[in-house]
Formats: sequence, C-alpha cells, structure tokens
Amino acid sequence: WVPDQLLKRESPSFLKATSDAQLVSLFVAFRRLGPLKTYKGCTGEATITETPGSGKNVTATYLAKAAFKNGDAEIKVFLVQLDGKWKIQGFRVDSPLFNQIKVS
Repeated sequence: WVPDQLLKRESPSFLKATSDAQLVSLFVAFRRLGPLKTYKGCTGEATITETPGSGKNVTATYLAKAAFKNGDAEIKVFLVQLDGKWKIQGFRVDSPLFNQIKVS
C-alpha cells in the first residue's frame, strides 16, 4: 500500500479529482489490511467505443480478490488507455475490516 506506485499510473482525471491528502488518508486505511497473503485472481473486461468527434475510447474494469494478513478484500480498478498505455481512472477497496467499529 504505497501511494507513490499509484501516482506513477494514475490518469489525468484521477489526478485532478483526488488530492494528495485524500490519497494519503485512503492508503492509511488500506494499510489496516496488512501485507498480501494470497491473490485470488480477478475478472473483468475492456470496452472500446468510437464516436465521431471524440475518437476511440478504451476502458476496462477489473475486480480482484485477495487475502491479507488482517482480512479479505475486493479491489475494483477502473482503467483507461491513453497514448497506448493503461492508466488508473479510479479504484475501490472493499473489506469487512473497514466496517468494523473500534470501541475503546
């Protein structure tokens, strides 16, 4: 869970929509999962659309499942192809661990 790795791969729209502070806050939460134990594979698909005036648009959505030291998670990644390279348009990490309320 290293934000710098995401920053190398983010799309311009992701960069514009997400502040550095928001990204750091998300990754602090993701670190609660702990290290990756088992990658359980992913499913997804790519879509190609072409419209007059806008040209060709290539996007993809994938859902990966994984087991981490402190719990399981599903990671949904939204991608866009720009200049022949895949960039991250957005992502979501869901885990029951995030729904647990800590009472002291």
